[in-house]
Amino acid sequence: ILGGMKFAGIYRVSQTRHHQNTCSAKDIPIPTLANCTDEHVLRLFRAIVNIVALFCSQHLLGSSHSAKSVGERLDDQQREMVLIRLLEAPDDALKLSVMNTLTMVNLGQIDDE
Repeated sequence: ILGGMKFAGIYRVSQTRHHQNTCSAKDIPIPTLANCTDEHVLRLFRAIVNIVALFCSQHLLGSSHSAKSVGERLDDQQREMVLIRLLEAPDDALKLSVMNTLTMVNLGQIDDE
């Protein structure tokens, strides 16, 4: 995920902090993203997508140099691939946020890959 923390780490943190999981973090079974029903994880992903959308919309409006800089960094982090992967999650609100965000991505920032 953007920022370097991967799904397994996020899921483990949620399980140990929000669900008082009694086993060691390394022993927590990690579901696939398509099978993740942990509301804390899904809420976090929706928040991340909303932040990405904010910067995409600011970049489209040409509001500031910093918005352009953030847009370029998101592009370097393969923003589109991360967003598309989030469509695997079984959460309609997340899927809608992802699709809305993808419509805001400046076409000049989309990688050919």
